[in-house]
Amino acid sequence: MKRVFLIVLTFLMFYNITGQNNKAKLDTISKYDYWNYGMTFSVQVGVWIPLGNLKKTFNLNPSIGFKIGVPIAKNLRIEGGTIINVPLKSEVFEYFDKDKSFFTKSKNTVNGTLGVWLKHENIFNEKYFLDKYFGIGVGFIQTDEKKINSKNENDQWYGVESVNFNFGLEIRKIAFIKRSIGIFIEYNFTPYTIFKNVSNDFGNSSISTGLSYRF
Repeated sequence: MKRVFLIVLTFLMFYNITGQNNKAKLDTISKYDYWNYGMTFSVQVGVWIPLGNLKKTFNLNPSIGFKIGVPIAKNLRIEGGTIINVPLKSEVFEYFDKDKSFFTKSKNTVNGTLGVWLKHENIFNEKYFLDKYFGIGVGFIQTDEKKINSKNENDQWYGVESVNFNFGLEIRKIAFIKRSIGIFIEYNFTPYTIFKNVSNDFGNSSISTGLSYRF
């Protein structure tokens, strides 16, 4: 009777250990499949750091971003969203509009980027991801100079718009079921002089870095 009991106990212990290992593997696989085949939402919080001549107008500013992603192939995802920078302080710069120019500052509300990103995701150590991405969109700066007699309610302020290119890296860790937290860094190139609203030495480069949460 004791032998039977020991055999049954040994079997149960072995089954329990094996089952836990298999469950851990299945959890990892299911999470990996989720990242590759499911829709995701991301929130980014960090800082926007101007480089070169852009530092003459802006200082380091807090930023927040929101993205929605969908898979287009294994390990490949496309995301769309917006990143908003909040300029705590802006120096005066000259703005050119048709046949006139004036000096203004950046309005402390919505500066940033609206765009799409193509992201390649690699998993390593089962619960970590290394993401490489490239994005293109519209970069914008809203000034504190209001337009006179503007008929468009959504276009009440003078602004600077340009195409924005950026690429970056993100390291994420699976923290909860089908969720991850990470850190990112990206380089932005935004030629603000493209529409001749600012001087040629205004600046065009910046870095964004911070934390991300994806679910």
